[in-house]
Amino acid sequence: MSIGERLRYLRESIGLSQGDLAKTLNIARTTYSGYENDIREPDFHFIIKIADFYNVTLDFLFGRQLKEEQIVAPKKEEISL
Repeated sequence: MSIGERLRYLRESIGLSQGDLAKTLNIARTTYSGYENDIREPDFHFIIKIADFYNVTLDFLFGRQLKEEQIVAPKKEEISL
């Protein structure tokens, strides 16, 4: 699974659209879409930001940790858009 596929999995697991998540993270939706579709590579600062947002490790994002039960993502209603 690529980092883009993991980003999509995490986003869909809390029921957000790409636009809503991009707005929350203060980036363009097209930029975020590029990350999910593996067209663009996120920079280090974004990777840390997204790991903090979903409360996952960098190892999980890069495919080195595969245990989903360790994911404690925020609930959609906890996110201010």
